[in-house]
Amino acid sequence: MVHTTDPDPFPSKPHAKDYQRRVKLHLGTGEIFDTRKRRVGKLKYPTLMDIRNMISQAMPDLPLPESV
Repeated sequence: MVHTTDPDPFPSKPHAKDYQRRVKLHLGTGEIFDTRKRRVGKLKYPTLMDIRNMISQAMPDLPLPESV
């Protein structure tokens, strides 16, 4: 889930949250963090680009962080 008005800027603004797994996704780097802000993984670049494309199609006015 991506929130457009989430007050928490960590790990990126905006970022995606998986409430069930209790993790956050940096939408620029693909890094995955747990609730204690520890890096627990990273998406492969093609997967990150697929997610970014889905977000851009659903929310075209939402600026995403630069992808690295």
